[in-house]
Amino acid sequence: MRGLGKYRKIIATAGVQASTTGLGLISGILIARTLGADGRGSITAVMIVLTVLSWLVFLGVPNAGGYMSTRTRTPVVTQAAATSVVLGALAGVVLWILAPSVAGDYPEFVTHGLRAAAVTLPFVGLGLCGQEILYAESRVKSWNVLRIVPLAGPSVCVIGLAAAGQLTAPHAVITYLASMIVYIVGGTAVLLTRTAGSLRSEAYGALITYAFPRWMSAASDAVTARMDQLVMVVLSTPSELGRYAVAVTVVSVSNPLSQAVGMMMYPETRNASGDRRLLHRATRRRAVMLSAAAGLVVTLVAAPLIGVLFGPDFRGLESIIVVLVIAQVFNDRYYVDISYFAGIGRPHILIVPSWITAAVMAAGLVVLGRGGLTGFEAASVTMTCAIVRCVAISFATRREERRHPTVDAMTGGQAGGRSETVD
Repeated sequence: MRGLGKYRKIIATAGVQASTTGLGLISGILIARTLGADGRGSITAVMIVLTVLSWLVFLGVPNAGGYMSTRTRTPVVTQAAATSVVLGALAGVVLWILAPSVAGDYPEFVTHGLRAAAVTLPFVGLGLCGQEILYAESRVKSWNVLRIVPLAGPSVCVIGLAAAGQLTAPHAVITYLASMIVYIVGGTAVLLTRTAGSLRSEAYGALITYAFPRWMSAASDAVTARMDQLVMVVLSTPSELGRYAVAVTVVSVSNPLSQAVGMMMYPETRNASGDRRLLHRATRRRAVMLSAAAGLVVTLVAAPLIGVLFGPDFRGLESIIVVLVIAQVFNDRYYVDISYFAGIGRPHILIVPSWITAAVMAAGLVVLGRGGLTGFEAASVTMTCAIVRCVAISFATRREERRHPTVDAMTGGQAGGRSETVD
């Protein structure tokens, strides 16, 4: 029954990924056909900035709060919530000030959207804390319900606006921000069931001890995952960014199941009582095979139909899609590594490979973008860095295994062994 429960969780998570991806594809088609490449690029500019900042500015604190949650009220969760609000507020102030410069050549509503995102940022950390608690406690149903809100909410609203003939770029941005507010409320409700006591210095020390190494890897991963689009906001045109965003959306259709396999690696590792290294390797192989098979289908079937589905502005994206599919396979493999090392409490192993990748990607995008960054150039850098990161983590993993022959030696006996909660 335990094994069946694991697969039910993977299938449920893959179902959420597939449904949100499908809704995103439909809404992306509607935006593309209604607003063109310029409109899609303007919407992406707001969404990508808030997304990257949400991953970046909280220094791994929400993840640490979830990891240290004991399914009871605890001061460390209170500390995580308070710290997240402060970090989000600082980032929000900076974004508010820089919004006009970031928006640059974009329509005026992009500046307003970025400033609305700045106001939202202090509270996003509360939502993330709640989500990480559900994830760490393996409450997969509740976790999926919460995380689907900012993923599917905007797409559902866009479909409704298009049906009513009211779809505009500002309206699309508003729906995204509104969905984030609903997510914050839901995550905060979960968080309040785990907070306790006043802020304590010892709780803060324990929090940062876990959070900072995790953030050192996760921050670079977050930036790398969206750095291509983030740099294109500044170094490309709204039209080119819009075309590239459509290619990214199409490629995302290939990975719901492989990504679900990687996501479930974290709670599986924390709760496993057997050989976690064998589990890690088997899961990584499974993710790669699923990603490669789905990517092949997308390349052969979906890529030739882009012009028909999205409109004439988006013809000629086939080469970009092929490159991004290859990158996706390596990224899905690495996602399993992220979940595994976080699950055994050794996230610092990811730091060097992650930052090497981020540095290579930033340098590549800036060098190629001196005369204006194209979608194919951005995709090529993304693929190269995905390969570099997997090679680097393989070296780091082998070195760590030579130093620590068993996972228990690696973790000091602290990994795994926790009971599951199925809700």
